[in-house]
Amino acid sequence: MENMGKWTLLDEYIEKNFKPIRKRTPDDISPRRGGKLFVARKATPFQMEPITSRKKPKEEMAMLRDGALEDRLNQMDDTFQEKLFELIDKKNLKDSDVYQKANIDKRLFSKIRSDSEYHPSKATVILLCLGLELEIDTALDLMARAGYSLSFSTKSDVIIRYFIENKKYDVIEINQALYDHDVNVLFK
Repeated sequence: MENMGKWTLLDEYIEKNFKPIRKRTPDDISPRRGGKLFVARKATPFQMEPITSRKKPKEEMAMLRDGALEDRLNQMDDTFQEKLFELIDKKNLKDSDVYQKANIDKRLFSKIRSDSEYHPSKATVILLCLGLELEIDTALDLMARAGYSLSFSTKSDVIIRYFIENKKYDVIEINQALYDHDVNVLFK
């Protein structure tokens, strides 16, 4: 951990923004105001009726009949893949520029380009955001299209957010910061 001195600003950012989720334990029984005890209870799983037996409200049936559902489906945003290649085109980059800067294998990048059903890992999406040098809002939008986010309750996400917000896109340096803070790295 000799590199910890070089992460002073990052450590301050983590201290300010990292909000870990505390896991509940049986010890979560604590006195409350008025001397009553608070007991954390486990939620029971929600059981849903099968779709075939569920009665649909009249409005829902009307929406299906009138084509409103079809209209909504036609108004969907671009997919992750469409948005990724739109951003590459806007920045006038070659595919090779992006996957090399992001430290992603050429075959993986080719799979993302050619297979619209392919769902990349969170690490891959983050690496692509870094390779494209995206602003934080654009990076979060691209990640959301793949079903991911950067949470303030996960230390690795806070570290990655710090680097993107500060426009530091060196994946090797980010990987080193993740390693030095004892969290999962983006690549090995």
